[in-house]
Amino acid sequence: MMPISPPSGRLLLAPQPVDAAPNCQKLQFELQALGLLGTQLTRSACDDTQPIAFTCGEQFFHFIAFTGCAVQLPNTSTTAATVPPCHLQLAGPTTHPRFFSGFNTRPPRCPVCGKAAIDWQQQIINWLENDNKPLLRCAACDYYQPGWQWQWGHHAGFGRVILSVEAIFPGEVMPLPALFMQLKTLTGYQWHWFSVSN
Repeated sequence: MMPISPPSGRLLLAPQPVDAAPNCQKLQFELQALGLLGTQLTRSACDDTQPIAFTCGEQFFHFIAFTGCAVQLPNTSTTAATVPPCHLQLAGPTTHPRFFSGFNTRPPRCPVCGKAAIDWQQQIINWLENDNKPLLRCAACDYYQPGWQWQWGHHAGFGRVILSVEAIFPGEVMPLPALFMQLKTLTGYQWHWFSVSN
């Protein structure tokens, strides 16, 4: 019998518009009070360099749904020295919106003509190498705008503040409406989600 590989994906949530940067420390305390975030597993403060890891809180399943897979949550003896298979992270705010993609990311569609940007990966490499703004150009209609204005589906996205569920199978974890309602109430922003495979 072959061993089962551990999940290698992430569910990410980010506020909209893309430059929104709610206070992460305030958000952390509020999400812990709601029971989404559990015990803090890492010692860092919420900033733009390192995410903070948390166990899943007691109300985790009121906000996140798993479909088709068996989630491995830590037992109550999880300590800060160990990061469980399924956990949450909170990161940001970063100075500029960060781009998140994975093996499951598909070419984004132009918001004007609907054609896919087949060379999107090369265009992103150019952003990173030249420290330019994250602009994408549509070969079909010559639309040239930041990548966050393109249609990525739920397979990639941008954000300055990221709330993530780690070590999951992409597509088998969904945020529930209650989570979006709470995030809007707590931050004043709408949030969107996307899943990436590492």
